[in-house]
Amino acid sequence: MRRHEYQARCALMAWAVDWELRIVVDGKTLLSERCPRGSEAFRLAEEWRGRMIRQGWRQITPQAIGDSVYL
Repeated sequence: MRRHEYQARCALMAWAVDWELRIVVDGKTLLSERCPRGSEAFRLAEEWRGRMIRQGWRQITPQAIGDSVYL
């Protein structure tokens, strides 16, 4: 997602006993939460995405051009 000059990504980490969802803005983790199940992590990701959109972030989709991906 983008807002002004900032770029944010959602990272999903799978650990042995749970899942961790992170919001990373320009390489720095700003928000992190662990969930016992994948379905809860994906629900939380949608909640965070909706909140960010309401705060003025816009979702971007990578575009493949040849062998490269551009944002």
